[in-house]
Amino acid sequence: METKQQFLAYIRSALDNILDNRSQDALRQTMDGGEFHFSLGMWLRNNWGLWKGGNELTDYFNSIGIYHADDMSSIILFCYVKLLRGDDFDFEKEIKKYKDYWIEHGIDIKKESIRQYKSLWERFKAWIRGYK
Repeated sequence: METKQQFLAYIRSALDNILDNRSQDALRQTMDGGEFHFSLGMWLRNNWGLWKGGNELTDYFNSIGIYHADDMSSIILFCYVKLLRGDDFDFEKEIKKYKDYWIEHGIDIKKESIRQYKSLWERFKAWIRGYK
């Protein structure tokens, strides 16, 4: 996945195949999909490897300066809702909103995301060792 068009085609196809008509209708009724952050958004983060990274989707996000899994799932939901409704939207403006948030808070999100992932991985390994 190298372009915005490939990204949008991927999420449209993938989510159309996963979600039934009722779920799509529920999303269509939202402003930007934000109401689904802790349900479908969480499912996306966990099942599409947004936390783990190292896949085509996260590589695409990283290439456009998006590193946090919450941001990725929110952008996916936003775009999918707009695509479902046939609404025009400014993809670059949406991406900038997330990048600006981290800059305004003085956080190097790329570095912080890597640190956070390593910390979670170490805690998980310790939990596994304790479980055995």
